[in-house]
Order: sequence, then structure tokens, then C-alpha cells
Amino acid sequence: MTSVTKLFFHRLYHEWKYQLSVWRTVVDWTVALYLVIPTLGYAIKTYFDWWKVQPAWISHIPFTYFAVIPLIVILRGDVRVFVEEADQLFLFQLDGWIKRLRKLSIVYSISLNFAINCLLFSYLAPIFLLYYKLPLIKLIIWCFSCFVLKTIVGLSKQVIYLHFYGWRQGLARLLTFLLIGGYYRVSLFFLNSIISSIFAILILLILPIAIPLYQEISKNTSFLKDVARAQTMKLRYVSLIMRAAFIYKRKSRPLTINKRPWIFQRSKPLFKERNAANLLTEACLKSVIRSETHLVTYGQLIVLCIAVIWSFPLDWKWALWLGFAVMLTKFVELFWQETKNSEFVKLFPWTTGDYSKAASKAIPLVMLIGFLPISFAFGILSYSWSGAVTLLIVGGVVGYFIAKVVVALS
Repeated sequence: MTSVTKLFFHRLYHEWKYQLSVWRTVVDWTVALYLVIPTLGYAIKTYFDWWKVQPAWISHIPFTYFAVIPLIVILRGDVRVFVEEADQLFLFQLDGWIKRLRKLSIVYSISLNFAINCLLFSYLAPIFLLYYKLPLIKLIIWCFSCFVLKTIVGLSKQVIYLHFYGWRQGLARLLTFLLIGGYYRVSLFFLNSIISSIFAILILLILPIAIPLYQEISKNTSFLKDVARAQTMKLRYVSLIMRAAFIYKRKSRPLTINKRPWIFQRSKPLFKERNAANLLTEACLKSVIRSETHLVTYGQLIVLCIAVIWSFPLDWKWALWLGFAVMLTKFVELFWQETKNSEFVKLFPWTTGDYSKAASKAIPLVMLIGFLPISFAFGILSYSWSGAVTLLIVGGVVGYFIAKVVVALS
């Protein structure tokens, strides 16, 4: 390549080509013809219909719910740096190429964030403008603020990855998300209550934060980490597809001294009767509860379900409560499939009947770990403490029954 710009666009082209080839393994012509194209057509038709007549269901959804959608997009912000391992042999010999390649990558990531935000707010514009009566100028400022926050989140993730390790990295990311989420909530208050100029001032106050983050990422002191993170981001959709197909194999990690699981530290038997179904059930339970990743993921889903129940009217709460029982069961099935397909479990000659009995026992038990807190929260939010205790008991019975039925029908 004769210039950094040509090299960057060459890698960008091959990046998009690679990601397209990844999705082609899932979305073949039949899926595209019968699922993707009709879905896109329906989404476009719905968008134009929203400009004409507002749907009836929108009256049951508070403004806060639609405001959460941009926040989710903000927290998904990231920076893609297009560096490769071979660059340390060739590009380091060329003055400033690596640094300029980083800057072009950051500019591309920021531009992509801007395009995503514009697309999102353009699609939601008829709802915000026509139903919630939000002035156009405030919608534009809101869109721009989300773009700024998404950019800061992406730059912060990169800096945190370069400078923090282990639990400190997770804590730094959590604090970043809390600060951004809190700022976003304050911004929404000004958006709905005070004139847009004050809201714009808040944006200007946070905008300079991006400058030192940008300068930190542009340095040449973190090349190998940039390469590792670039490979992770390149393969994230591959990992997602492989997990969905249950062919993903987790890399073995070295043992960490003085690090114990939160529960079942000594791995004692959970069931007195030692048969195949109980052993598989025990393996599934322990693999979930002893895994920090599984617990955090499950906990996030539980908190989200409680937040949804809290926001809706009482009639909707009952329907959502039953729907969450089904949803949690299907979610827990992913944990069961991971246990079932683990290398250790496959070492033993289990029969189809063993797997079936274990699934009907393990999935409802793991599902209740999440459904009972949701039932308790539902009761205390709607019927005070007496309702919380009652729904905790009823939720255990109903949740177990629903999970059994869902597993039997799967």
C-alpha cells in the first residue's frame, strides 16, 4: 500500500466482506426470502404507517420505555482499531503509520456511531414527534447527545481494556456505565422539563471528555492489546453464532490461586440418590451457580424483568409475569445445552432418557432461581408484603409447572 488511507480502506473493505460471509452461513437465500425480506418490508411499512396514524398499543407504553432504547445503543458503543499482528514487522518501520491507522479507525468508529444514532432516531421520530409531542429541535439535540455518549462509551471501553485487568476492568466498566446512565437520565429530565439550551450546555460539558480518551488510544504503547481486542471484535459475531449452535468451546483458563466459587465451594452432592438424571441435574445447577459469568448474565435478565413489571399497569403485570416464566425457561435451556455439550459430560455414556429426565428436573430448578425474585418483586410492588409472600409461594408452583410444560414441549 502506498498510503495509510489506502491501507485503512483496504482493511475496512475486507472487514465488511468477512462479516458478510459470516452472516451468509446463517442467512441463506431461503431465510432471506421468507424471513429477512418480509421483516424489513413490514418494518418499512410500519414506519410510514406511524406517520399517518399512531397505533393503539402505544398508549400503554410510557415514554421511559422508548427512552431506554437509545440508552441500550449508547452502552453498546465501541471502537474498532484496524491493526494486525504483522504490522509490527512492517508498519513500525514506516514513520507514524500505526498512529495514523489508529486515528482513521477511531474516526470510522465515530462516524459509524453517528450513522447508527441517526438511523435509530429517524425510525422512532414519528413516535416522539407525533405521539409524545417532542419538538424537532429537542429530538435533534437528543440524537446528538446520544451520539456523544456512545462515542465516549466506546473510547472508554478501549482505554479500560488497555489499562485495567481482571476485576478492576469489570469494576471500571461498571462505573462507566453507571455514570453514563446517570448522565443520560439527568439529560432526559432537562429534555422534557426545561428549554433545549440548558440541555445543550450539558452536552458541551461532557464533550471534552472524549478528547483525552482519543489521545490515549492514539498512542503506540498498546499495540499487542489493540491486536487482541481487534481480533475479539472481528470474531464476536462468529462467537455469537457458534454459541447459538452450541458448538462454541470455551478456552481453558489457568487456575487462579485463592479464587473460589461463590456457592458450592466444596462441591458436595446435592441429591442423596446418585443416578444419572440427578448427576446431570447437579452438574447443570453447579455450572450455573458457580459461574460468575452465568450469574451476572442471569441477574441482569432478572433485574430487567423486574423493571418491566414495575413500569406496567396491574393487568399487564399478570400477563408479563406468566410470559417471563416461559422466557426464563427458554433462557435457562441455553445453560442446560452448554452443560450437556461440555467435554466433561460427553466423557460418560449417557442415554437419551438420562438427558430427558435431567432436563425436566434441572431446567425448572434453575428457572426458579430467577422466577422467584421476580414473583416477590411483583407481589411487593402490587400488593405490599402479604402479596409478596403469597406470590413467592404461588410463583414457585406456577413457575415449576410452566417450566415442566415448556421442557416437555421442546
